[in-house]
Amino acid sequence: MDYTVLGNAVNVAARMEEFVAGPGDIVIGPGTFESVKNRFTVAQMGQFALKGLSAQVPMYKVLGSISEDQTVYSVRAAAPKNNR
Repeated sequence: MDYTVLGNAVNVAARMEEFVAGPGDIVIGPGTFESVKNRFTVAQMGQFALKGLSAQVPMYKVLGSISEDQTVYSVRAAAPKNNR
């Protein structure tokens, strides 16, 4: 079987992988961040202009999960990957 995925989310994910994430990084956008912010510690990477989007998009690097005894999430600043 062959599968094909199309759409804006796929395009944004491909650009995040190519221009934002480094090897071994897990990088998420604002929608995913809102869904997981109470479960994972993340580093805010800044705003990125991605091809095909008119506005810059905030990106977050996942650092690890939050243990059950923690009640707040942490957002730290991270150095952005060099854009090509």
